[in-house]
Amino acid sequence: MRVATRTVLFVAALALAAGAPAADTPQGFVELFKAATEAHGAKDYARMERLLRDALALRPGHPTAQYNLAAALALRGEKGDALDALGSLARMGLSFDPASDPDFAALREGFRFGLLKQDFSRNRKAVGDADVSFTVPAASFIPEGIAYDGDTRSFFLGSVHERRIQRIRRDGKQDNFAADGPLWAVLGMTADVSRRRLWVATAAIPEMKNAAPDELGRTAILAYDLDSGELKQKHPLPQDGRKHVFGDLIVARSGAVYATDSGGGGLYALDPATGNFTLLTAPGELTSPQGLALARDRRTLYVADYTQGLFRYDLDKRALKRMEVARDICVYGIDGLYRFDDDLVAVQNGVRPHRAVRFELDRSGRRVRHAQVLAANLREFDEPTLGVVVGKRFHFVANSQWNKFGKDHALPPAEQLRGPIVLEVALDRRDPRRDEPRRGPAQPQQQPAPLELPPVGLPPIR
Repeated sequence: MRVATRTVLFVAALALAAGAPAADTPQGFVELFKAATEAHGAKDYARMERLLRDALALRPGHPTAQYNLAAALALRGEKGDALDALGSLARMGLSFDPASDPDFAALREGFRFGLLKQDFSRNRKAVGDADVSFTVPAASFIPEGIAYDGDTRSFFLGSVHERRIQRIRRDGKQDNFAADGPLWAVLGMTADVSRRRLWVATAAIPEMKNAAPDELGRTAILAYDLDSGELKQKHPLPQDGRKHVFGDLIVARSGAVYATDSGGGGLYALDPATGNFTLLTAPGELTSPQGLALARDRRTLYVADYTQGLFRYDLDKRALKRMEVARDICVYGIDGLYRFDDDLVAVQNGVRPHRAVRFELDRSGRRVRHAQVLAANLREFDEPTLGVVVGKRFHFVANSQWNKFGKDHALPPAEQLRGPIVLEVALDRRDPRRDEPRRGPAQPQQQPAPLELPPVGLPPIR
C-alpha cells in the first residue's frame, strides 16, 4: 500500500541520516549509512567502505548501500571489487546510472564498465508479455486492492480516493459494489468464496476524499456479502493514540483474518466471531509491513516489510524469522505478496524499475533461491500496487498513480490522470535462467535486529 505513512517512514529515516550526528561507533543501519555519508564528504573512503560493509551485514543486498559501497571501492582504486558490486545490482535486475556519477570516473573507460552500462540499460527495457485484464473508466479512482470471486468470476477493485469498491462482472459489466458509509480509503481486499464474504482493509488517510481530521489514523477491517454488497461485519482497531493503517489482509481456511498495519508496524490476527484483535509481533520487529501470503501448510505466514525485506511468521510458535535470500536477489520495496504453488509472487514498487516478480523458494520454504521478473518497465505502469492470483495468471493493478498526489494530498485535474488498468501475466512460464534444482533447508544466517531504512532503489545518498 503506497500511502503517506510509508513515505513518512522514508522521510524520517532520511532526516535521521541527514540531521543527526553520526555516533562514534555507529550500530544501526541508519547510523552506519549516515557515518558513511560523512566519510564520503571527508574523502575518507576506507572508512566509508568499512561502514557500508557493516550496513550491508545488517541488510544484505540493500541496493542503495550496495551502490555506495561500489562508489567507495572505486574511489579507493579497487576497480575490480567496485565492478563486482555494481554487477550484483545489475544481476538483481535493478536500474542505476553509474556512468553519470563522478565517483566512477576512474572506471568509465574500462571494458567491464561498458558491459555494465549495457546491463543497466537492458534493465530499463520492457519485460513480460502482459495482457490487459480490464480497465475502469474513472480517472480519480486511484486503485489499490483487488480481489476475485471464483464462483461468479467477478473482480473487485478498491478505490483509495473515491472510497468505494467497483465490481467487474464476467461479462465485462461494472457496477458500484460498495461506497462511502464505513469505507475510508480502500486498501487490501480478499474474497472468502466459501463463506461468501469480501474482506476489506480500510484506513482514514489524507488522500481519500472528504477526509475528516478527527478520523485520520484510524483503520478497520470490514466484511461484505460477496453477492449483495451488504455490510456484514465492521471491526475497527481500538484507538490507542497512534496512527494505524491496515494495508493488506488474508483469510485462513479457519476463517481467521490476518492483517498488516503499515502505519503502526505490526501483524494482527482478527477473530471475526468475537471482533478481538491480537498483535502477533513485538514492537519494532516490523517497520512497514505490507503484503502477506499463507503457505500451503497453513502454518506459516509470509510477510513483506517494505523497508526490511521478507519474513516468515510461524503461526504455531508465534515467531517471526527473516527469510534467507540467495545472492543477487532483491526483496526490498515489496508491496503486494501472494502464493502460487510453493513460490511467492510480489509487486515491487520500492525499487527501480517497478516490477512483478516470482520468487522461487527452496523445499523448506525458508529461502528465496531464484527470482523471475514477470513484468517490468511496461508502458501501462504508473506505480503498480496489489494483485490477485487466478489459476495460473496473476492480475495486478498497473497504475495506482499514488505519485500524482500533491503535497496537500490533492489530485491534479482529471485530464492529467488515467483510469485504472489491471494487467495479467502468466505464472507458469519458467525462467530460462533457472539453472539449479531446489535445495533442502538452508543454513541459518544471522538475524539482524529490525531497523528503519532509507528508501531503496532511489538515487544514491551521500
